[in-house]
Amino acid sequence: MQENIHKVMARGEQLDTLNNKTGYTQSENSFNNRLLRLQDVKMKLILAAIIAVIIIIIVVSVVQSNKSNNNETSAPPPS
Repeated sequence: MQENIHKVMARGEQLDTLNNKTGYTQSENSFNNRLLRLQDVKMKLILAAIIAVIIIIIVVSVVQSNKSNNNETSAPPPS
């Protein structure tokens, strides 16, 4: 049992050494997470804007087509 404990402790020391060699810290990890969230939010906003523009174009074209149909039907008959 003590041998297993020593192996676990040695492994923990090896992991600490490896972590120190890579220079990877918790602050870098949190910065990367914030950056990824910001990119995700930007992509969602761009997608929402594109969808909104497409919906506006469709609504405007339907309204204009209805106006032109109403103008044609309400014109007085030619004499």
